[in-house]
Amino acid sequence: MRFFRVSSVLALLAAVFAASAAAFGFTDEALLPPDLQLGAPYSFQLSARSGCPPYYYEQQSGYFPGGVGLNRDGLISGTPQLGGSYQVWLAVKNQCPGDSSERPSSRRLRSPFPLPAER
Repeated sequence: MRFFRVSSVLALLAAVFAASAAAFGFTDEALLPPDLQLGAPYSFQLSARSGCPPYYYEQQSGYFPGGVGLNRDGLISGTPQLGGSYQVWLAVKNQCPGDSSERPSSRRLRSPFPLPAER
């Protein structure tokens, strides 16, 4: 009887953790954007999993480099005009009431020209 109780508890815990692993949110690919390059056109599509499609995306805080923005469909695009590192908090929402997922997202803007060596 004790074996049955322990097995039942373990099965219940496994079901809870498996369900949370497949929960609504950004896909892993959406959290690994390529770097931006100064003056070069940029385009990156965010993606989400589970939930109740259609999904829509919002910039919660922070900022993208000048010339780059996020549309409601999750497309980050534009031509960056200023170098540096940028961090934004992004959110994905869907049609299920109360569902949303927020994540920080960093973008690094590289210059197409190598920096001169220090002397």
